[in-house]
Amino acid sequence: MERTMSEVLSERVDRLERVNRRLIRAGAVLMIGAVITVIGAANRAEGPKVVEAERFVVRDQAGKERVVLGVMPDGSTDFRLLDADGKDRLALGLYPDGTPTLAFLTSDKKITLSMGMRQDGTPQLTLRDRAGKTRFGAIVDPQGAPKLALADGDGNLRFMMAVNSDGTPELGFMDKDRKGRLVLGMSKDGAGGLYLADKDGKPHLRLREGPDGTSELFFQDAANNARLALRMKPDGTGGMFVADKDGRARIAVGERPGATATLTFNDPTGRGRFAMLQTPDGATALVFVDKDGKERLKMLAIPDGSPTLSFFDASGKPRLVAGVNPDGTPALGLVGGEGKPLFSAP
Repeated sequence: MERTMSEVLSERVDRLERVNRRLIRAGAVLMIGAVITVIGAANRAEGPKVVEAERFVVRDQAGKERVVLGVMPDGSTDFRLLDADGKDRLALGLYPDGTPTLAFLTSDKKITLSMGMRQDGTPQLTLRDRAGKTRFGAIVDPQGAPKLALADGDGNLRFMMAVNSDGTPELGFMDKDRKGRLVLGMSKDGAGGLYLADKDGKPHLRLREGPDGTSELFFQDAANNARLALRMKPDGTGGMFVADKDGRARIAVGERPGATATLTFNDPTGRGRFAMLQTPDGATALVFVDKDGKERLKMLAIPDGSPTLSFFDASGKPRLVAGVNPDGTPALGLVGGEGKPLFSAP
């Protein structure tokens, strides 16, 4: 049956309407997808971008590793920079115990400089030679004391400089066996000192100046006891002391205020028992003392040439005096316990 023109037009219109509806639906879906894409991109831009991995490697155009970042099997973290030959030159990381370290390496993988921190919080700086031996070290210990050390080619400590936690400075020189042989220091009261030690690290010579200006020089034995000492006080008076193995002065030579020169011999308790002295006016004396420190015998020669010999009792009082007068006549006197003359001649 032949269709009329109106039927053909109606069918075409229906077809066009169906196509139009499909296009509208497709456009809506595309629009919604575009909106979701834009919204999602916006949301991603607002939040952090995270990339997770256990190890990152950056390679150059030749395919060689140049940067490595990762976590080692023992739990330590590792960040390394490599040269064009693929050799480590800088390493930064954390050990499993949490201590950080930074190291600089040579082309033959020797660490020449490192910085780190110990578990107790002590920071340290270390310099090594091409053989890998530590030659320089610096730390600040947990008490806040800075210390600097220098070592020889065998890694033995030979020089140390420090400011102790009490504020006292110290400078030390060691032998190849790391024994302190020369030490310079200063105490809290400002007294300076120098110490020389033997191969066992025991000081045998000490030189120091006290806060009051007194200078002292000590020679010590293997037991650290001073056996010979020289001393000079701020007032200019000096002295020398010789001691026994227990460090007790047995002989003393000195100059008292007023320029009185003395030579004293002491017993094992350190008490003077025999003394020789000369006064500024030229008088000389020889004195014997008992164990209680009391004079018992004195020989005296005054400048005019009159010698006397005196004997004292246990209380230190003169009881017998003998001498020669300036005119050459001898004299003898006996004295009672109360100091009253009992006899005299002539």
